[in-house]
Order: sequence, then structure tokens, then C-alpha cells
Amino acid sequence: MRRLGSAATALLSVLALAAGCSLAREDDDRPEVGESPVGGAQEDEPTGAVAGELRLAHAAEPQLFRAGGGLALLAVQTSDEGVTGPVVTASYDDGRWSAPEPLSTLGAQASPPHAALNDDGAGAAVWTEQEAGDDGLEASPPVVARVRGADGAWSRREVLDGFAYVEDVQVNARGDVAVYGYPDDGPRRVALHPAGGRWSYSDLEWYDAVSIALDEDGGVHAALTGTERGGGGAVRTQYLPPGGEWTAPEPVETDPAATEAARIVVLPGGGEVLVVGTISPNWQSTLDTQLYWATALQVLARDSRDVPFEETWEKDGATRAQATVHGNSVEIAWLQEADGKEADGAEGPVTVPTKEVLTVAVPGEPEEELAEAPVEHTADDVRGTMEFATGSGCREARAVVWRPVGVEDAPGELNAQVTTGGSSSGAAWSTTGDPVVYGLQGALACAGGDEAWVARVDDAQQAGSADQETLRLTDATVVVAPLD
Repeated sequence: MRRLGSAATALLSVLALAAGCSLAREDDDRPEVGESPVGGAQEDEPTGAVAGELRLAHAAEPQLFRAGGGLALLAVQTSDEGVTGPVVTASYDDGRWSAPEPLSTLGAQASPPHAALNDDGAGAAVWTEQEAGDDGLEASPPVVARVRGADGAWSRREVLDGFAYVEDVQVNARGDVAVYGYPDDGPRRVALHPAGGRWSYSDLEWYDAVSIALDEDGGVHAALTGTERGGGGAVRTQYLPPGGEWTAPEPVETDPAATEAARIVVLPGGGEVLVVGTISPNWQSTLDTQLYWATALQVLARDSRDVPFEETWEKDGATRAQATVHGNSVEIAWLQEADGKEADGAEGPVTVPTKEVLTVAVPGEPEEELAEAPVEHTADDVRGTMEFATGSGCREARAVVWRPVGVEDAPGELNAQVTTGGSSSGAAWSTTGDPVVYGLQGALACAGGDEAWVARVDDAQQAGSADQETLRLTDATVVVAPLD
């Protein structure tokens, strides 16, 4: 689909979104997109385009990406049932935001998309889409994908064969895309879309958890992890060369055994890095000696696939790790458990944290602590934690956005920080409306590689009960603005 280029088509897009939103209420006086933007729209701008801050009413789940010198936003419209689509997108270029454009079918229920765009803005978004009147009882909704080119144009909607669930989308610098997921009943599957090409498929044997990465030639690197009860997970790797077949699974020695999905990333030149979550002997890792979570990290690396992995770094008391490639190195972000105490009645390791610290580092370089969050852990409940993600497209900069998840339903504010060459800038925002109890609901990206923007939610409204696991976000406004 080409980008909106005239006042007439932009206006039709805004009207279509308004008509397709089932949450419009008579007492809802919040501005729609294009009304009262910060800085104001210029008279010679297309209808619906705005300069400065963008406000997208009745939307949540923002994702923000660098797209060349600009930005690309993805979000999902809200309804009384929750965040159920349609999926919409807007782009920022030459100082203006385009009118929002629907990506999924209007009137259908769509899940928040899995998406990946490279620094040029090329990549793909993938989501499940359920037509009106389909109760989803006989079969899972289809998984659909749209591919974005560096020119900002989106491909037509395509259904991915043999997919019911999607867990990962990856893109490389030239715009090749890989999607990992699986059907209701069948093998795990990778869908490949080479830049300018067509979708093809390759099946994997069944593993508990799979992580994928794309190299610069379009080859798929996979980490395969067993997460069986008892915490004795094994890790293997496989490789799918462009146009070829999967190599045989290669066992990887980890110490101790992995207890959650290992993350694989690929460095320029083909080097592989594995981030493995393991069990610490010093921090509580289980509630029942059978169901474990990771409380330590082990980082393994190798320069090429024909040499064995070697441990390059380890960290005790580390959880919820993320790995991002910056230049020729990999950066790790994790929650560091701290200020431990003994828990009455716990089996196995008995030390639990009273706070967690968001920490980032390139292995072998000094660590940087970004934020602390108090944690309420007991022997039979885990309540406090922190949601966080790294920013996209920030040139040689460390960029992180995070939100402490609430203890007693009182979450902290959304925070964003960008650090470059020893200097740091950041900001924090409290949610207007109901507290956002679950999920990050924020993203950070750098336009042109150095101008940081943050996407967040305001005017949040929720329904349901956390105790009955029916709590859901029913309405919000996505706000996208430069980082102060």
C-alpha cells in the first residue's frame, strides 16, 4: 500500500479509523488525530498531518522504530473488549506526522503485532486477525503479515501458511525478514521473506522454546531450549543458510542448565552470542522445586559456527535479560536482584530480593544502574517486577524505556533514558487515567539515529479484575513526542 499523499485520501483514512472504532462514546471529548497537536498543523499540510507531538485517540500498545531520517509508529485501536484492533501505523518525516493508516482489516479483531524494522524502516508486522462473527472455537485466527519497504510503503496483507501463533520477527540491514511461530498442531516453523522476494517456509523439530536471529546474508540462526520441569534445560543451535536446509542440532554446554529460553544474536561478520538464563545458588529460583525461573545469566560467544562457544561473561542474581547488537558488540540489559532476605516456608534457595535494579552493560565493560524498583516476593507469590525494553535505531547510544510493574496495583511512572558518550538525557511520565498495571505501554526510537522520541499511553481506562485475571485495558491515547 502506498503512503497517503493527498488531502482527500488522508481525510478518508481518518474517517475510516473513526468509523471502525467501536469505543466512540457520546461523552468522549478527547481529540482525534490531527486535532490540537502540539505546535499546530500548518495551513499547507495535508489534512490529518501534524507537526510535533502526535496524539492517537482510542489506541494502545505503541511500538516505535527508526525509519531512515524519520520514525514509524505501530499501535492497536481499543474497544470495550480490550486492545483488539485494527492495527494502525503512522510515519514521521520532514518534521510532520502522517495521518494514521489501518494495516489490518477494519471491523476484524487483531492482536497487537509482532514487528521488526531496520534502521531504514524496512521490515514487517505480523498479527492474528479474526473476522467479525468468527468465535475462534473451531480454529485459531489466521496469522497475517505485511512487509514494509524503506520507502515507507506496506505490502498487501498475506496470510502465513501453517501459523496459529507468532513469537518472534527479525529483520536484517538489507530488509530480509524471518518470522518464527507454530500452528495449533504441528512443527515449529520459520517463514522467510527476502528483500523484494516472496514468502517461503521451513520447519523445525519441536522444542520448548526457540529464539532466532538473521545474519547479513539472510541466514537464520536458531537457539533451541528445553524448559522441562525441574530446571534441567538443554540448549542447542541450528542454522538455515539462504536457500538451504537446517543443519543438525548442535548441543551447547551451559553451566548450570538453562531454565528459560536462550536468546541468540548475530554480530556483523557472523559471530554468534547466546544469552542463557540459569539458576543461581544464591537467589530463590523456584516455588515448588519443579517450576523454575532464571536468577543468573551466562553469556556464550563464538566468532563463527565452526568453533565452539566459550563463556565470556556471567552475572549472579540477574533476571529478565534482553540482548541488543550495537555496532560490533552486544549489549545486555537485565534486572539485578538486590537486598535479599530469607522467605519463610520456601523450598530450595530461600533468598528473595526486596528490590530489583535495571542494569545495562556491554560484557567486559562497566555496568550502569538505571533504576530501582521495590519488590514484594513471598514463598508462594511473585508480584513486583519491572517491564523494560531497549530503544531502536539509536546510533552508538544506549537507549532504554521502562516501567515498574505495580505492587498492590500501584505501578510507577514510565521512564526513558538515552546515554551517548557519557552524557545522558531522560524523562519520566505518570500515566493519566487508570494505572497501567500490566505491560510496558511505551517505546523509544531515534529519528535519524540521534533524535530520541518516546511513545506512551495516556487517558488509560481499565475494566475487569486482577484477582480474576480479567483485567484489561479498554481505552487509552497513544502520545508520541520528542524526549525532553
